[in-house]
Amino acid sequence: MSLQRWLNIVLDLMAAAIATGVIAIAVLMRGRVSGGQVGVALNIMLVANSTLLKLVSNWTTLEVSLGAVSRTRILEKTTPSESGATADVPEGWPSRGDVRIEGVTASYG
Repeated sequence: MSLQRWLNIVLDLMAAAIATGVIAIAVLMRGRVSGGQVGVALNIMLVANSTLLKLVSNWTTLEVSLGAVSRTRILEKTTPSESGATADVPEGWPSRGDVRIEGVTASYG
């Protein structure tokens, strides 16, 4: 999570630097660049920045998910399976699908 936040800050700082560069170029080329062109350039830069931020967020989520899957597979492979003996069950068992608890008392000492 800390790495994701750090990458977000770096991408935001890069976007700010690029936006500053676009504005500086627009000021230097005042007669040759229209306001609409500068606006489109800044909009594209902001869309690219938000897309990169989403990419970083989704990538870290994917890494976390793959780590969880890996740990689950390791647990499955290393945990011994239970070798339970089969018991003979009476033919009519269970006769109903409910549980009855009668005559039970519970208290603290």
